[in-house]
Amino acid sequence: MSQQLPDPSTEAVKTWLKSLKPSDLETTAWVHINRRFHGVAMAMRTHLAEQYSDPKERAIAFDGLVMGLLAMSHFADIAHIEQMFTVPTSVNQA
Repeated sequence: MSQQLPDPSTEAVKTWLKSLKPSDLETTAWVHINRRFHGVAMAMRTHLAEQYSDPKERAIAFDGLVMGLLAMSHFADIAHIEQMFTVPTSVNQA
């Protein structure tokens, strides 16, 4: 079974983004992303280091990567929890 990527509404993402602190991106967010998407994170880290020689530009690109993966992770978790509590229609009709 393949897992579908979440596609949250713009408003849901805006609301969630308000809860993020820039300082969290380099600490707790990176730890989470490194665990959940280790292969992607390591490959992108190397790629960004090669593409951006300016440390400030590299940090901005890296923060964007972390925010994007963190958003996918966050909304995928919400979808998973919703699915866990959804009762199949056939059970409701019994």
